[in-house]
Amino acid sequence: MPFAYGVAVEICGVCVNPGDYVHMDSAGGVVIPSATLHRVFAIAEDIAAEEAEAAGVIRGENAQPGG
Repeated sequence: MPFAYGVAVEICGVCVNPGDYVHMDSAGGVVIPSATLHRVFAIAEDIAAEEAEAAGVIRGENAQPGG
């Protein structure tokens, strides 16, 4: 039975504050403080672009004869 709303809670040693974003999947979970959400998205976009570039290089290496 809930007894509080809009307060910070601690889950397994991690503090989750009102407004924080929580993402969980089969690999684990992460808490993203609301004040840093835009920065986290920008970093994620940078990483995705770097991975796409690396994948293109790898595909190009595999297409070359003798490679």
